Amino acid sequence: MRPNIRLNSSVARAALEFVAAAGGPTRSVRDEAGITAADLANPRRLLDLDRVVTLFDAAARELGDDALGLHAGASFELATLGPFSYAVLNAPTVAVGLANLARYSAALGQGLGTPPLEVHGETARLEMPRIARADANALRHIVEAGLVMLVRMMRRLRGPDWQPRDVSFQHEAPADIREHAVLICPRLRFGCAVASIRFEARDLRAEVPGADRHLLPIAERQLQDALEPTAGSDPWLRDVEMLVASRVCDGHPAIRSLAPELGLSVRTLQRRLEERGILYRDLVASVRFQLARGYLEETSSDLEEIAFLLGYSELSAFDHAFRRWTGQTPRGFRRKLRAEN
Repeated sequence: MRPNIRLNSSVARAALEFVAAAGGPTRSVRDEAGITAADLANPRRLLDLDRVVTLFDAAARELGDDALGLHAGASFELATLGPFSYAVLNAPTVAVGLANLARYSAALGQGLGTPPLEVHGETARLEMPRIARADANALRHIVEAGLVMLVRMMRRLRGPDWQPRDVSFQHEAPADIREHAVLICPRLRFGCAVASIRFEARDLRAEVPGADRHLLPIAERQLQDALEPTAGSDPWLRDVEMLVASRVCDGHPAIRSLAPELGLSVRTLQRRLEERGILYRDLVASVRFQLARGYLEETSSDLEEIAFLLGYSELSAFDHAFRRWTGQTPRGFRRKLRAEN
């Protein structure tokens, strides 16, 4: 049985925005796919894959654009993906960015699975999520849009001149692949087992140019205020907590990655924390709790965004952690705060 795959409404919205910009009939295209204005207005709405496929096909037909997926993917504003794009594009390194791509892929759809990253010697390969479907050609526009966006993300991480080694598609080659060469790369392969991009493995170690680690709903000053109660009068501990706070959106920050930034070995960092009666895992949990309280008290960010910013791939994981910390849900905590004020 083919899994029930649903895509975020932003995918359909991007296609319709492209149709509108080209002067096409957005209403009839939307109606043919059975997608309503309410579907598009809700940024959390998930749409059945078949409806989105129909939308792209109808848009391509109405515009006479056989490369519609490529063009829609090239015009899509990555920032509209919110915390997902922040976690990927502002990671400290390319490897962390791609790890976040996998960790937060649930923001883009349901039932897609995690895009696997493989490294063999000097070559890395990142696959698109596999979609079990008899006819790969039916998914051409959506897959091509996704690959263009993936290449664009890599160019944001690695620099505008970055090029993959090659790009593979499951579907057969269309009659004209000149746009593919321009928007993706000149080295293309069609009719492959999976859709993927291959690139230099050394790219994974590269630092992200211009990464902004403070694009958060709470500014750096407010982060400091949120951590003040736990930092107390210990400046060293405060520095450690601030470093953890700047990394939690990438998941549980590994002690081996933080210790060198403090000029310490892992063992020395552990020893200094133990001298203060603190275990590293408890420190991370404490920072997350302080940040969670700050986000719930000081911002109007929805719970899904807060979960992402705290490094949780799903709202349920954040909900579980917050119950463990406080005995209540994040929603209940925020409701109580608003009632008191």
